[in-house]
Amino acid sequence: MLGTRTLADLYLGSEPISVTAEDDSLHIDLANGNSIDIPLSFIGALGPRKLSPEAKLLILNKPPQIDHIHVTDSALNVYLKDGRLLSSPLSWFPRLMHGTAAERNHYELLGDDDVIHWPDLDEDIDLAGLFVGGKSRESERSLSRWMLQRERLAVRESSPSYATEDRKTAGVEVLVRDALQQIPEPYGEDIIEDVCLVIENDETLLRRYHELAADLRHWVVNNWIGQYTKLIVGMETVRLVDAKRSKIIKSYTKLR
Repeated sequence: MLGTRTLADLYLGSEPISVTAEDDSLHIDLANGNSIDIPLSFIGALGPRKLSPEAKLLILNKPPQIDHIHVTDSALNVYLKDGRLLSSPLSWFPRLMHGTAAERNHYELLGDDDVIHWPDLDEDIDLAGLFVGGKSRESERSLSRWMLQRERLAVRESSPSYATEDRKTAGVEVLVRDALQQIPEPYGEDIIEDVCLVIENDETLLRRYHELAADLRHWVVNNWIGQYTKLIVGMETVRLVDAKRSKIIKSYTKLR
């Protein structure tokens, strides 16, 4: 049978005698008495795609984790906690190529220390992708749009009015600090949404929020609420989620 031959090609160590789906795994019983459970999500990630005859399957029982990274003018160097160094040409990642040295080395580790996020470049690279030679898959259209936004921001930052707007965001920081005074510690992972809820339910804070939004626009204020909250509470980004309780924001980042 084709299915049996395919399983044998996975180097199971023995011929499979039965295959059943149990919960979220594929359970394989082998002729030598052993059995193997493969997550269905893993199998789904394999297809549909055409693999070359030289393709090999690598299964890591304990995925590696990132300790730290360093980006040079020619390479992205990822240092793993087990002592290994994974280096990739910087030319694989256009956003890093166009970033400054400071932007390239301003990063956060997300997930289980297996995703690198560059907030200044709006770039995310996962460790699993690097292991398989993961060049950036961003389209030329998307990259061109991002570069145009950077050019416009550079022009805006060079204008005298930018300094005025920068001072106005200081009002958002004061707003966040005042909201945090109403939230008991220790703060939870949804502290950004908690801050927004306090603002919504406090008449004075909500009025100040709308005044800031009238000058800076709502999306700017909302972004700075998240940035200042993270900075003040000293927590790290985990992942982006949809807001379910707050009405002034559509999404926020969970912190830890």
